Amino acid sequence: MKLSSLDQSDRPKAIPVKDDFLTLETDRLITAVGELVNLSWIPKNLIKDDLIDSGSIPKIFAGGDAIPQPRTIVTAIASGKRAAISIDLFLRGGDDSEDLSKISIGNKGSLSMEAYLQGRDDERWPEKKEVVSYQQINTLYFEPSQRVRMRKRHRNKVLKGFSEVNLGYTAKEAIFSASRCFSCGTCNYCYNCYFFCPEGVISFNPIDRTRVVDYLHCKGCGTCAKACPRSVVMMKE
Repeated sequence: MKLSSLDQSDRPKAIPVKDDFLTLETDRLITAVGELVNLSWIPKNLIKDDLIDSGSIPKIFAGGDAIPQPRTIVTAIASGKRAAISIDLFLRGGDDSEDLSKISIGNKGSLSMEAYLQGRDDERWPEKKEVVSYQQINTLYFEPSQRVRMRKRHRNKVLKGFSEVNLGYTAKEAIFSASRCFSCGTCNYCYNCYFFCPEGVISFNPIDRTRVVDYLHCKGCGTCAKACPRSVVMMKE
């Protein structure tokens, strides 16, 4: 192998050299270069294009790399969550399609486990949440701050071994970086809607930390929605 010039990530690439081999003695070798899904034990009627097709069969649940979806950690975890909820609904005799639509977030298939557990146990399905975009955030309530640049190992040391290039964050840097999050669409009980409401029709329940609006006396002025930093309060007809 030889190293190429630096790429877009400011790192060299390893390029194979023809007929150039190096033999090393090892006690044990563990290969992990990306394995395929073992479908040898799956009935052939459930396999389509080398993946599991379980959409039309209610008793079959699958996820991860075994189903047609992008092969990323995020999608694998999401499919596991969907399968767990679907299995629980099946064992309880619930309606998969109806209940999953109640806990969906946005329009890309995301599900809320918190919403499912609340609706299942308390029979109170929360209002369906939407994904809040940056344009909907009231940035006047947030103090601008610079992104923390991750420390990297010096390139001279990187070329001499296989040590991790990105050195990560210190505890202080990680806490500061997390504090920059807008918490889009999540109420953090800043009480802006309560303080800015001209009619005083908004109150908070301190026990379950829920917001209550007196719709009989609400004039629909929209001040609460405009004063909400994270676009939690929305005006609807």
